[in-house]
Amino acid sequence: MKKLIMLVAALGIVSVANAESEISTSAEYRVRGALNQGETLTNDRSSNVLNHRMMLKTEYKASDRFSANLTLVHHADFGDRGTTFSGGPGNSTNNPNRATRDNLDDSSTGLIVNEAYATWRINDEFSLKMGRGSFEGADGSSTSTNDFQNALTAFDGVAGIYELEFARITGFLIKFAEGLPASANTNNDPEVNTVGISADLKFAPEIFSMMNVYTNQVRQDLSVLAGLDKEVYQRYGVVLGGQFAELVDFKLAFHGHTGEATDAAGDDNDIKGHMIDAQLGVTMEDMSNMNFYVGYHTDTGSDGSSSDDETYRAYYYDVHKFAGLMDVVGWGNLSYIHAGFSMDPMENLTVGLKYHMFTATEKEGTTTFLGAASGAAVDTSEDDIGSEIDLYAVHKYDGGFQIEARYGLFMAGDRLGPDEEDFQQFFIQGTMSF
Repeated sequence: MKKLIMLVAALGIVSVANAESEISTSAEYRVRGALNQGETLTNDRSSNVLNHRMMLKTEYKASDRFSANLTLVHHADFGDRGTTFSGGPGNSTNNPNRATRDNLDDSSTGLIVNEAYATWRINDEFSLKMGRGSFEGADGSSTSTNDFQNALTAFDGVAGIYELEFARITGFLIKFAEGLPASANTNNDPEVNTVGISADLKFAPEIFSMMNVYTNQVRQDLSVLAGLDKEVYQRYGVVLGGQFAELVDFKLAFHGHTGEATDAAGDDNDIKGHMIDAQLGVTMEDMSNMNFYVGYHTDTGSDGSSSDDETYRAYYYDVHKFAGLMDVVGWGNLSYIHAGFSMDPMENLTVGLKYHMFTATEKEGTTTFLGAASGAAVDTSEDDIGSEIDLYAVHKYDGGFQIEARYGLFMAGDRLGPDEEDFQQFFIQGTMSF
């Protein structure tokens, strides 16, 4: 009887809540598979990967002034048990049928709260957001949601957004890390955070579809046990993009940082670096939306002649959008030229081709390899990292379903030494949006 009363009371509370607030939801289910050969760039090892992701976004709107958002993500590699099954039916870390894991302490499988934040619209011009959320900065060349990855790149903090006729100004305070291992220094509560301001300008909208300027300061406390130096550096940048003559589109991004690092011994070193990313294209909408483009990217690296760190820090940029669809190399001591072509041969179908040619900005510097190639060694007497070709097709169906298929070939260059191996990948992905 008590359980029945409690159930009726709970239903009553839910009914009242629903009567006073609005709840909206959206969801996405994504499954992808890849067949890789030579992914380490050092041997012809083959592997196959099949995984899926379920993302649920919910907005709770109490009124026109107050709302809260929640994003849940489940991701799993098919067949992943996390650890080798060896303990028999009594093993507490795996299901006895040797199937998927029965705990959620592994990053490759489980359910996480990816976003959870509240919004207070104080007036028509100013809004305040607080909690954990993701955001896309301009073209994603500095900060991005990184939606291609298993989970969105999200941050804990507070942001104030001011809407004006000429600009959308956002001030933010973000805590990247808190409670790093205590160290022998006097700072017993080391943390990493940033404070900054970003402005999306609205000048000359007939030419510039995107004009963003920003600056933020990053502060990292010294933590001996965590192996972190004390760092204070300023980031800044500008991104411009648009179209003219209804035919030519362009984009130019510049990001830089400068500051100082202090190690446990008290030695100081400068932190400085910058990058430039430019692209120019032609789009002919009346000819199957045909697009041709060329681009150039360069970011700084350290040449080893001093103790200063001159390698560009890529921050939270969109890894998959830039530097090739195979995600082999990352920004930092990287230069490349690229070109591409795409068209819509029929309704809801897009096909395209991308080409990248990668070199190290400084031969003596390091090269950032991603994924299975992250352990690849380099020959610092050579700067040719390699070239990549991506051939892709995307088909959209009615009802929110989309299929993407891709073939990629990364041709390793001399910088990977005499035992380099080319990497080829067959990739397919299906996405259903609700």
